[in-house]
This record gives sequence, C-alpha cells and structure tokens, in this order.
Amino acid sequence: AVLIDENHTPIVSGDYTWENRFENGIWDFVGSRIWRPIFRPLEFMEGLKVRRIKKEMLYAAKKGLVYHLWWHPHNMGVRTAENLAQLEEIFRYYIELKEKYGMQSLNMGEAAEAAALTRKNIAEKYGLQNKNTSEEI
Repeated sequence: AVLIDENHTPIVSGDYTWENRFENGIWDFVGSRIWRPIFRPLEFMEGLKVRRIKKEMLYAAKKGLVYHLWWHPHNMGVRTAENLAQLEEIFRYYIELKEKYGMQSLNMGEAAEAAALTRKNIAEKYGLQNKNTSEEI
C-alpha cells in the first residue's frame, strides 16, 4: 500500500517487514495481518482466524503497539454479507479494546503523522540528527 501527497509523491508505504522504517522521506509500516475473505474449503477454520486476529489485537492494545489489519476491497465481492459480518465482529472487538486500553484507529495518513511526531520527539529528546545531513531527524 502506498499513500501519496498532492504532488503524487509517495509518503507512506507498507510491506511484510517487521519494523516500521522512515527511508527517503517515506514511512514504511508493518502489515500485522492481512484479513482474507472466507474461503469455502477452509471455512471450518474461520473462527480460528478471527480468534487469532483478536488475540493479536489484544496483545497490541495491552502493550501500546500498532496493529495494522489490512485487506483488499475487491475481496468483498463474493459472500459480501458474511465477510462484512466477520469484519464487523472484529470492529466491535476494537471498540472494547479502545474503551479498556485506549487503542486508537488511524488511517495511513494519521499513522504517518503520529510516527513523524514520535520520531521528532525522540530526536529532540536525544539530540539526534540525520546521518547524511546536518538537519535534525
């Protein structure tokens, strides 16, 4: 996934790595879990999929970590009502985590802003500068 600014310059991207990175002015966010649509041959395992996602969300909420659940909108084209019901269950669980642990839901732009602020605060606290230039991180 890539988020671009008004000049079509990439400002946020994501891949399967395990650490959020800021490289060449672009935030690269971890994709914690891809939500996949219901697959008929493995339908008996759908409950396990949802429980795994909830368990990972709980861990992230308790630790104050980012949990990035993503999917492709075209995956909703088949068995739409069932797939949306499954996502609704996950979203209801998010509300519980928000109320109990303060978990926040952010879009990619908001996540980039939060990451940039965190990076700036860390840089200011420890007097860090960009290795390639004299400008602050």
